[in-house]
Amino acid sequence: MTFSKKAGCFSGRLCSNKRKKKGQSLVIAFTPIGLEYKAIIVSDTSVDYLVKRRVEFRDTDAAGIMHFSTFFTYMEEVEHEFLRSRGLSVVLPDRDSDESQEGAKISWPRVAAKCDYQRAAKFEEILVIEISIKNIGRTSITYQFQFFAENEGDRKADQKEQKGGAEERPLLATGELTAVCCRILPGKRPQKITIPKEFREKLLGN
Repeated sequence: MTFSKKAGCFSGRLCSNKRKKKGQSLVIAFTPIGLEYKAIIVSDTSVDYLVKRRVEFRDTDAAGIMHFSTFFTYMEEVEHEFLRSRGLSVVLPDRDSDESQEGAKISWPRVAAKCDYQRAAKFEEILVIEISIKNIGRTSITYQFQFFAENEGDRKADQKEQKGGAEERPLLATGELTAVCCRILPGKRPQKITIPKEFREKLLGN
């Protein structure tokens, strides 16, 4: 799913647009916070969340290129922001635990992470990062990420409240994170559990 082919609205206020395409209902909302513009797209099959990040000096090497490990940091940060946007977190109280499991929490240890690099990201470049749910199973979730370089259309859209064009955004990298739902008890190893119904529903915007 490509964000700007659906709709676009970059402004200093909350805005929304509803469209139907090929039988799907899309709900798109943008909330600007400082530099960042975030979009949530809910369809029958996926949930996307989009964030902008500026490449800071601390994240680059001597050549002014963003260090490869920073992509993983950004993936985790965007995942956390996406969950917060749904009223969730990577650490939550375990409401399904019994009295013998006092203090139990639900968390999401990572079991797989990868990133494929297409092009270097440079100091002070603004990145457009999109997260989507690639797969949600009984106990695990796989998130998919795409890193783009902001283009001229995006900058004009930010300034003039117009649509930005994602078609020509240079693709920098793609990545994936797989996390498993676990019950965490003090002094014990994480126990894999079924994703709670409430969590799944909020995650999918139901």
